[in-house]
Amino acid sequence: MDRQLQFSGSACKFLETVQFDFGKVFRSGVPYLSRPEELEIRNSKLPGQTQSSSVIELMPGDPKLEFYNSVKQKVIGWKETPKVRFKISKADNGWY
Repeated sequence: MDRQLQFSGSACKFLETVQFDFGKVFRSGVPYLSRPEELEIRNSKLPGQTQSSSVIELMPGDPKLEFYNSVKQKVIGWKETPKVRFKISKADNGWY
């Protein structure tokens, strides 16, 4: 499912004052699906299909393998990087 995010300046300002971890949303996600979305996902699986049956095997020489490996290394790097906290500061024009 593709989600669109919108941020309200005043909401972000409030969340910063209560030390909300903005990075956690992107690291961990938000574990929520609406009931219609859950039903759509459940119905999209074929009978007998399991979670692991959608794994794609990439063979040596496959052009997608280089991309996969680069993404994998970036994700590993992100996981090993110390937690980064976002700081929202007031811009010169008074907007957050």
